[in-house]
Amino acid sequence: MDYYWLDSMNDPKYNLTTQALMRVNPKSVILSSRPTYPVLAKPDSKVAMEEVELPADVIILANGFDLSTWLHSLKVRGKEGKLLQDIWDERRGAQAYLGTAMDGFPNSFIIFGPNTATGHSSVILAIENMLEYSLRFIKPILSGDVETVAVKKSAEIEWTKAIQQDLKSTVWAIGGCTSWYFTETGWNATAYP
Repeated sequence: MDYYWLDSMNDPKYNLTTQALMRVNPKSVILSSRPTYPVLAKPDSKVAMEEVELPADVIILANGFDLSTWLHSLKVRGKEGKLLQDIWDERRGAQAYLGTAMDGFPNSFIIFGPNTATGHSSVILAIENMLEYSLRFIKPILSGDVETVAVKKSAEIEWTKAIQQDLKSTVWAIGGCTSWYFTETGWNATAYP
């Protein structure tokens, strides 16, 4: 890992780490003491891992990807205790309002989430849009104007319904085209129409 890739990341108020995220608390994160990169020589080591608690206002997590399973390596629980992946399974596939926020998961934003890839232009534009959207809500939380930002379930469901309907007329859904955009059940959580 190159700790000098961006000068701003050397600011003492940031913590760039390869330690595994164990838990998220209201004002902190709990990390394992063992880094996940570079790969350990003995990943099944029986050596106890001490946990490290760090204060956190904002968490930016970059953990790789699985093209067919969104947020595959995370177990994210919403305010009712349900796992995000379980909710997505109940609803036929990954989805999020504007590709960024999910009902039942307040103050949580996904960058480059479900249905945000255009398939014909740079992902940078999509990421910039989601960052702008997320920052509009993070700023009042950090300034203390509000405690919680939450998407209504009805808005998220309607958004997803419209996206899936619009996707039915795209090149990826008609004419016998096959692509990695679709899950085994035919759900397209990748493309934005």
